[in-house]
Amino acid sequence: MDELKVFFRSLDASVVYLSLILVMLLAIKFKLARTSYLVVGLCSIPLSFYCFFYWIYGAGGDRWAPAIIVIEALAFAQLGWLGGGLFLLGVMLRKNYLEMLGLWASIGSIAAHGIFLGSILFFWDGS
Repeated sequence: MDELKVFFRSLDASVVYLSLILVMLLAIKFKLARTSYLVVGLCSIPLSFYCFFYWIYGAGGDRWAPAIIVIEALAFAQLGWLGGGLFLLGVMLRKNYLEMLGLWASIGSIAAHGIFLGSILFFWDGS
């Protein structure tokens, strides 16, 4: 876990978030056929993982039991998991409305994680 902790602390929150948003905007600009797959798979889900680890280590999570970390992961990024799950279910069942619902839930998750990272970056006093 120490190597993982060093890796996540080495990443800058603004660089991660901005690069994911840039990839998403480029995919939309070039009108890729399956931009929704990129938004959910390459932006929403990795951003949920990154924000979770960023938050968990800020709260002293490196000293927590693994079961508590799993519970916190499920509780922390519910919107991201819900969006990813709905999108995956829509793809498997070939239901466009589930895909769109999952996509918009993922976009909401991306916005919420951006607000989370921005609040840490601009308003966190380090305590």
